[in-house]
Amino acid sequence: MKDMSKNKKYMLAAAIPMIILLYMLAVPLSVRFMGTDIFIETEPYDPRDIFMGDYVYLTYKISQVDIDKFPEELTKEKDAKKLEKFRGHPVYVMLKKEGGFYVVDRVLLEKPSEGVYLRSRLQDMYVFTYGAENIDSKVHLAYNLERYYVSENTGKKLEAMSRAGALVARVKVYNGYHLLEELFPAEMMN
Repeated sequence: MKDMSKNKKYMLAAAIPMIILLYMLAVPLSVRFMGTDIFIETEPYDPRDIFMGDYVYLTYKISQVDIDKFPEELTKEKDAKKLEKFRGHPVYVMLKKEGGFYVVDRVLLEKPSEGVYLRSRLQDMYVFTYGAENIDSKVHLAYNLERYYVSENTGKKLEAMSRAGALVARVKVYNGYHLLEELFPAEMMN
């Protein structure tokens, strides 16, 4: 009887890491197979470090969001201490299709039940505290889509196209999760 419980303990100990690994695969695989393809315009970016390795650093037009796209809960509050509770808070960027590209429709503090959206986090509360009338009225949001890894010695051409703003990103989106699938020249969209 003792051997049986010992075997169960070993089985359980072996099963836990397997369950964790399967869970880690579940989100990316669900995005890949059930996600919606969206196209996002990149913006010119000149990297500061020429020794970046084998990836291209990208910025996107949807990364600079007008302050009026945010909920009034953030835009009307001017008390820095009250706004500080939102630092690091997840936000959900609702996207809408305009032409061939997806652009920011609005930003929500709660996860939406439907639609195409990306998840981000609020970091810079400066714009909300001092108001759009005093400074640039855009809030920077990062989506963890900023690095695109490429084959060795192939990044220079993509970097040059990125600096010129001539790249389009094809991104799979599912329930706020996303995968950067492909970069290609903007002229291929026409």
